[in-house]
This record gives sequence, structure tokens and C-alpha cells, in this order.
Amino acid sequence: MRNDPIIKEKPRPSSGNRMQVNLIIFLVLAIGLMVAVPYHFLSKLKGEEFVLRTYEYSPVKTRTFVRKITVVGNVQPTVAVEVETATAGVLEKLEVQLGQDISSGQIVGRLDLSGLEDKAKEVAEAIAKEESIINELSIDYEIQQRNNLKTLANLEKELESARQNLVLKERLYEIGSISRKELEDAQGTVTRLEDDLISKPEEFKLSEEKVQGKLDTARKNLEKNKKEYADLLAKLENNSIVSPIAGRVIEIKAGTGTQLAVGSKILKVVDMASSVIVIYVEESNVSKIYYGQEAEVEVGGSKLIGKITYISPQTTNISGQGPSVEVHVSLDQVPENIRANSTATVNFEVERRDNVPYLRRGPYLTSGEYSFVYVREGDKATRKSVTFGYHDGEFVEVVSGLNVGQEVITTSYEEYKEKPEIAIIPEGGRLR
Repeated sequence: MRNDPIIKEKPRPSSGNRMQVNLIIFLVLAIGLMVAVPYHFLSKLKGEEFVLRTYEYSPVKTRTFVRKITVVGNVQPTVAVEVETATAGVLEKLEVQLGQDISSGQIVGRLDLSGLEDKAKEVAEAIAKEESIINELSIDYEIQQRNNLKTLANLEKELESARQNLVLKERLYEIGSISRKELEDAQGTVTRLEDDLISKPEEFKLSEEKVQGKLDTARKNLEKNKKEYADLLAKLENNSIVSPIAGRVIEIKAGTGTQLAVGSKILKVVDMASSVIVIYVEESNVSKIYYGQEAEVEVGGSKLIGKITYISPQTTNISGQGPSVEVHVSLDQVPENIRANSTATVNFEVERRDNVPYLRRGPYLTSGEYSFVYVREGDKATRKSVTFGYHDGEFVEVVSGLNVGQEVITTSYEEYKEKPEIAIIPEGGRLR
């Protein structure tokens, strides 16, 4: 008979079963840890809300937005004169300086005209020679006229005598006292004298016209020489070079001691009051401007008002700009200190819209990537999507997403731009 124990021992687990149990316990703990840690941090983050303590804000307001075209050009005087010498000579003295403002008729230089004295002597000698020729021809003409008249008078007398002789010869021939040849000789004499009285006046006329032609030529030469001589005397008396216009000297082309020919250019004078701003407007923008349109001009530190006075009918290809049209802007008043070829900036208004919602520009635009803003509402600021439009200086148009009167934080959003809502300290805000 077997004696079994009343309490039996538990069977001992095998080593393989023990390992499985340990693995299960490890997995349970690991999963629990993975869930607990994120939950812990999320709870912590949720509990620590971002607070914006100091900032600037600006309300959405309305204003008039003006769209402009800006073009850079330069100042160009429309009245310009290159002062020339009226005679040859050496520039003895220059009376003006570069950049100087001068008046009309002002002396700008003086010439050494010693070379004109020799020319004046030559012309004076030519005048004396022409006067001598005229005097001789006039005397010859008078003598010729008298001789011609005397010759014609003698021919008339000879003809009258020859006619009387012919009548006598005809009677003598009828009674047979003279031969036929004597009668024909008497007839021939009358015929010859009659022909002379017809031809001689024409011959004398041609001879007189020839002398008269010489006289006319000599008189014209004399008049020409007298005029030249008078001009030379005037130049010798006044060796000054004067400016024909009032303006500013912008270029000097000859210096003291320079030998100058007739018509030599010594300096350039421009009337700055006649200046216009020459610009080249891109072809695509020309349709937006018009003749007589007002423009704002900035030149030489001055802000001026002008008007379009010329729009070219043709297009010019401008390097770096492409097809463009030349436009002139005339200034209402040209400043005294303006300089030729100065750079000028011209602004044309091409669009005007009233009551347009806007915000002032600020760091929020770059940190908000132009797509959202934070709107101030009590002690909170909520992120809102927004669409911006045209920029006008420090103002930016609000196209959609905001209403007039809403207050927008305008400082940088970099610290909290991922948050849909933040807490703010109302007293920490500063109105812009």
C-alpha cells in the first residue's frame, strides 16, 4: 500500500515558459512607456500656453490708393546755341567761366583782330581801283555818245546833199549831159548813206551797251567792296564776341590764344528755363499716359510739378529696357539750380481708388509669409488667413480676410507662427 502525501507539490515550470513570461512583461511595460511619455509631454505643452507680452499692433483702416508709373530720365534744355566767331582771329581773352549764367548780348570773349587791318587795306585799294575804272568808263561813255550823235548828224547832212545831187544828175542825164555811169554813182551814194543812217544807230547802241555793262560790273564790285570795308571797320572797332541768348555756359571749346577761323565755335550756351525732362516709357505703359497729363518730378533734391508736352509717334529700342517711347515732361517752374543732363525721376498717376482697406507695413509681412496675420481680440490673438494686394509706400492693401477696425499685430510672428491662437497681454501692446 502506497502512502501519497496529502498536499502535492506543484510541478516546476520549465525554463522556456519562464522566458516567455518575462518577454510579455517587458513588452507590456515598453508599450505603456511609449504611450505615457508623449501623453505626458502633450499634457505639459497644452498646459503651457504661449503668451505675447510686448508687441505693436495696427487697426485696419481705409485710405485712397494711387498706382503710379515711375520712370527715370534726364534734364535737357530745348534752346541751345553754340557761340561762333564772325571773323578770323586769335582769342585774346575769354570773359566767362564754365557753369556761369549769362545774359543776352553779354560779351563772352575778345579777339585779337590785327590780321583784319591788312585785309582792310586790300579792300580799300580795291575800292580805289574800281572807282578809277568807273571814272574812266564814264568819261569814255560820254565821249562815245557825243561822237555817235555827231556822226549821225553828219550822215544826215551828207544824205540830204546826196539826194539834191541825184536830182541834178537825173536832169543832166535826161538831156544827155552826163553818162549813165555818173547817174548810177549818184544813186549809189544816196543808197549807201540811207543804209548807214539805218545801221549806225544800232551799231552805236551795242557799243554803248558794252561800255554800260562794264560800268555796271564795276559799280557792283565797288558796292561789294564798300560793304566789306564797312564790316571790317566795324569789326576792327569792336572785337567783342557776344552771346545771342541768355543762359548757362555748359561747354567751352576754345581757350585763350587759340587761332580761330570764321565760324569757329568757342562755347555752348543753353537756356535752362527751356528745359524739359526726357524719359523713355516702356511701350506697354504708353497707353496709360496722355498729352497734358500731370506728373510729379524729383530732380536735384526738389519735388516739382510738370505736364506731358510730347509723346513720340514712334518706338525706340532702349538697351536694358526694350521697346520704349520718348516722352517730354515740361516743368511748371524750372529751379535756378537745375543742371543740364541731371537725372530726374518722374511719377505718373495711372489709377486712383478710394476707401481701400489697408495695414501699415511691418515685420509681420515677412514672418507671416503674406498669407496670414494675428488679430488682436481682448487677451487673445487669433491667426487668420488674409490676402494682400497693392503696396503704396508704407501701406499695403487688404484684399480679403480682414474687416475695417480689426487690430492686427504687426511685430514678427517667428516665435509663434505655428500656433492658431496665442495669449497676449493687452497692456503690452503699442498702437502704431
